[in-house]
Amino acid sequence: MKTILFVLFLLGVVMIQVQSKQASVESDEENNMSIVDTAFGEGDDNEATDDNEWIECGEYEVYSQCNANPICQRTCETLGIDDIPCPKTAETKSCIGGCICQEDYVRFDYYGQCIHNNRCPRVRH
Repeated sequence: MKTILFVLFLLGVVMIQVQSKQASVESDEENNMSIVDTAFGEGDDNEATDDNEWIECGEYEVYSQCNANPICQRTCETLGIDDIPCPKTAETKSCIGGCICQEDYVRFDYYGQCIHNNRCPRVRH
């Protein structure tokens, strides 16, 4: 029950952030000002976002324009699941930019650090 409440809380936080970013993007489009056009070399962990903020990704993370919804990212707990359920509704918008784990890395838990997938604790049944 606590896990469900925590996930619902996280969804609320994500929704607030998305709404805030949408308002900022609309403002930037009106002013025709954007630093997104600034080009950095491939593999740079610092990326420009649509709302003129810089995101610095952590160790073993890369920036993704659309796959950063925490519920949709692979964790140690979801490592053995083929298809992670990722909600796609008008309210939650699963297309969220942000930092995701590099290939062969997963989050230890939601919002946790990225670790190599072979370092996840073994689940005993």
